[in-house]
Amino acid sequence: MHPEAEQQLARSELATKLLVWKMIADDLGGGDLVFCQGTGSPVERLLDERAGIDCLQVGGAPEPIVGIAMRVQPGYEYATFTIRFAVSSGWPTEYTKAKMALDARSRGALSPGWTVQAYTTEEGQHINRVGVVDTMQLITYVRRHEAEVMASERRGQRSTFWRLQQTHKGDARFIVVDWLALRIHRINVYEYDRRGRVDRRMGPEPRKPLPPGGQFPMDFGEE
Repeated sequence: MHPEAEQQLARSELATKLLVWKMIADDLGGGDLVFCQGTGSPVERLLDERAGIDCLQVGGAPEPIVGIAMRVQPGYEYATFTIRFAVSSGWPTEYTKAKMALDARSRGALSPGWTVQAYTTEEGQHINRVGVVDTMQLITYVRRHEAEVMASERRGQRSTFWRLQQTHKGDARFIVVDWLALRIHRINVYEYDRRGRVDRRMGPEPRKPLPPGGQFPMDFGEE
């Protein structure tokens, strides 16, 4: 791809992520989004490549700075989180890095506080669906059921916990986790559609911002 075309694509992706952030920011406590991709900063590049942090949520003092992993897929409308599981090159994937961060949390390892998955129209100018989940809760759930899922894969069966999906080119495999499966296992997912927040709570209590990196209030009913 021509460098000018690459820059235009990068600008388009950042604009789409800002559109997603505008929709979900209030529920995450507000603040600005600082990108860790395409900036040329060695620190931000390390956050992106080594810690899986695509952007930082920066609020006014004394609010904390929170890392976010944000994946945007134009032209689709699913209700799933996808995490790169393996690539043909053998390079560490998002799942590998997330597991390492989970194991090293006691040593202060950096990892995204939130995982955001957004599905947009083909041109990326409108939101179809967005899901937000606590990253460590997501990775812990995937890891807890990994052996069972792999056993199902070997039998040619699909697990109800999560599944593996291969790209059309066959050069990568992704973990696919349904938002409904997470809710059934009492992991909260904030969900949005074209109109905004999809409220799946039981009862009339006003919603509160998600606590960054903390435990979710159990305010969603199981579906």
